[in-house]
Amino acid sequence: LQKQQTGINTKLSAWGTVKSALSALQTAADKLVRQETWQATTATSSNEDQIQVTGGATKGGAMGNHSVLVKQLAQSQAVATRSFASADTVVGGGKLSVQLGSVDENGNGFTADGERKALDITIPENATVKDIRDAINRSNAGISASLITDGNGVRLQLTGSATGAKNAFQITATGNGLDAFDISATAATGANGSLRTQVARDAKLQINGLDATSASNKVTDMIEGVTLNLKKVDKDPVTVSVESNKDSLKEDVDAFVKAYNKVNSLIADQTKYDPSTKTAGTLQGNATILRIQSQIRSLVRAQPGQDGLSSAGFELDRNGALSIKDAKLNDLLNNPDRLRTLFAGQLPGVGARATAPLPGSNTTTSSPGAQALTSSPAAAATAGMSPATAALLSGSSSGLGGVARQLSERLKEVLDDSSSLSGTTKALQRSLDASNTRIEQLNQQLARTEERLTQQYSRLDTNISKITSSFSSIASLLR
Repeated sequence: LQKQQTGINTKLSAWGTVKSALSALQTAADKLVRQETWQATTATSSNEDQIQVTGGATKGGAMGNHSVLVKQLAQSQAVATRSFASADTVVGGGKLSVQLGSVDENGNGFTADGERKALDITIPENATVKDIRDAINRSNAGISASLITDGNGVRLQLTGSATGAKNAFQITATGNGLDAFDISATAATGANGSLRTQVARDAKLQINGLDATSASNKVTDMIEGVTLNLKKVDKDPVTVSVESNKDSLKEDVDAFVKAYNKVNSLIADQTKYDPSTKTAGTLQGNATILRIQSQIRSLVRAQPGQDGLSSAGFELDRNGALSIKDAKLNDLLNNPDRLRTLFAGQLPGVGARATAPLPGSNTTTSSPGAQALTSSPAAAATAGMSPATAALLSGSSSGLGGVARQLSERLKEVLDDSSSLSGTTKALQRSLDASNTRIEQLNQQLARTEERLTQQYSRLDTNISKITSSFSSIASLLR
């Protein structure tokens, strides 16, 4: 029984390894079916000193080349107060009221933002310039403060936290000695000695000849799926190129090939027979695994006349291993639609075309999401067909499923709880459980037998002791 258990456990382990490899292949195939895989794009800039493209791969980017001219960078408002002797100069106390709003492109015509109410900052009595800086920075009022030293002493530099014409600010100061912090959003030079060193402005750019503005130099909504980081103004436009993410697609295709070859080699190893050593693989001769192997290979190996992987440069060797030369794969990556059709077939929303021989006069039509098949002048049928449904038709099918899609659907069935693979492993598990039960029963039976024999031996030992004692008594009487 223990030898039988060892054999069952070996088979269960082998099936577990196969199932894990099949699951990994299904995951790799699913990746090549998902729409976002084929929508992934990458963007590059012809002049990164002027415009940088960040964010890596994006989804649904507007494919092609885009001309982008940076006319003006977005900037935040900046104002410097009058000079103080030092950062420790005592100024006074009171209240600073910070109001955010908008100005025109020249920094004029401040309009308070009604949705962002003025924020009051309390300044304690005898506060120094440094104390006021700290109070402003703790307030989260939409501005920041820093100390700037120039030839006249120390100034407090006040800067808007966000760029754009709608993020200008003004400060109303009340209290003792705070007049130096009464800041106008529109005055280039204040009566209190303040200097506006920078006007709040939007970025101005031209995309494919169309003028546009952005409150930030990080532009995310101008070219679909692309983030632009504007760096400097230039008279010459920059070309932003958006194309299919070849590196990502190559990784996904390589992962599929690797997963397929893992399954192929694993099944071959489990089902082989070595005549030199006269040893067989754990699953040698098993009909279920041989059927799975045959079905997987047939999906990857196109039939004559079909547009399969082999027609695109993929090769299957005599052992069933799949491969493709880098040069051929690179050619496919330069034609992502062709590659997508090979693996994913028709994606959702894309019209499909099916061809099937039916009795009578054959007619093929196509429409988005449905296929109209006409077999005779009076007979027509229209059906919403899933990508792999054409495989159920008698005859040939083309351009519907794609290798990865059909393989994924087949593996879903293979790995389903009701599949023959699951049935095989469940049967093995039942045999193992039954063996465990039988071993437990035998152990209990042996324990009972041992106990019975022990008791019999104990009684026999007692009787022998009594007989020995009796012989001793008789012997003493005879003396």
